[in-house]
Amino acid sequence: MKVSAHKFNPRILPHAVLGGVMLAALAVTGAHAATGEPMPVSALAKADTNQDGMVSAEEFKATGMDGKLFAKADGNHDGMLSTDEFAKAEAMGKAK
Repeated sequence: MKVSAHKFNPRILPHAVLGGVMLAALAVTGAHAATGEPMPVSALAKADTNQDGMVSAEEFKATGMDGKLFAKADGNHDGMLSTDEFAKAEAMGKAK
């Protein structure tokens, strides 16, 4: 009996990764649907009122967080907080 070697096709890797991500998302969504609980909304999503993926100084202040944290967390000084910068601001706010 001859065993055939299956060759790896690098062109399918992005599809395989996307499929895995989609399955994970479905598992999380399904778990919440089964319990009847709403999906949790991240603090970033709540703060990002214009839904551009970034939090401006005005959006940040509207959350009630200290404006000084915004300046400290804005590492690249572009006047916007990315996901990582927003998480940094949250962590600094919780540490106080």
